[in-house]
Amino acid sequence: MAEKQRRKPGETREKLMSAALTLVGKGRHFASLGIREVTRQAGVVPTSFYRHFRNMDDLGLQLVDELGLVLRRMMREARANVSQADKLIEESVAIFIPVKAGRFRKVSGARCVSLPVSLPTTCAG
Repeated sequence: MAEKQRRKPGETREKLMSAALTLVGKGRHFASLGIREVTRQAGVVPTSFYRHFRNMDDLGLQLVDELGLVLRRMMREARANVSQADKLIEESVAIFIPVKAGRFRKVSGARCVSLPVSLPTTCAG
């Protein structure tokens, strides 16, 4: 009989978040995604979704939180690499605008945003 492989703590949560981002990256709006679709993409059973998130809105809000952390880290790095104070705003905007334009779009009439296809491997920090 095949032995079940134990997942690392947080691995299923990351798979679910990544699956949602992958589906959105294919042109889907987050508001149109369903739990079964996300779990199928993640390769996990639908009941495991509820161990990590209350519902799809909860997943979306946590994705936005994670991506906010990534964006803040990028901005912090840009500020740390600026040698002149007068270049701080210019460098920060240069980092922010391509990320904002390329990765985020508002979903009209919804509480959600479209998100990038994948999170950096160190998105929790």
